[in-house]
Amino acid sequence: MDLEKIKEKTILCSKALEEYILDTSAYPNEHEQLKELRDATVQKYKHLSILNTKADEAQFLSMLLKLMNAKNTIEIGTFTGYLLLTAALTLPVDGKHKEGRFDFAYVDADKENYINYHELLLKLVKVGGVIAYDNTLWFGSVCLPDDDEIFNNDLVMNILISMVVMHYRS
Repeated sequence: MDLEKIKEKTILCSKALEEYILDTSAYPNEHEQLKELRDATVQKYKHLSILNTKADEAQFLSMLLKLMNAKNTIEIGTFTGYLLLTAALTLPVDGKHKEGRFDFAYVDADKENYINYHELLLKLVKVGGVIAYDNTLWFGSVCLPDDDEIFNNDLVMNILISMVVMHYRS
């Protein structure tokens, strides 16, 4: 993976705006265990640590889990577990180790299999639940004429679900 080429395609967020959001909202509210994990990820993986979920994204998903009163979540794919730890810290005490269908699913795995994960998760996530996918905009490359990305198109054509595409750095 050529990270410099990926950065060149990223047109969705300025560095100054990202730093402002992190410094004024995300970092001051970041749980100490999350900060330790973020720091350890940078220490161990150096420049690859940009692949980690950002604190503001995790903060948004934490708020979503609280609003949903989610008690049962699943994550497919993880880098160092930042978002997984976020979910664990967010869930209510009676939500951990709960059996049954999932309220929320988060997918950050091999993008080529997103459609396969989606088909499986439709069976595992309860009606009214949320399935979130990371990087479906492929760092903005979905806008390029030679892009053949079909996952988003498949979802938008599915009448059984409601779909929203948001850009959080891609």
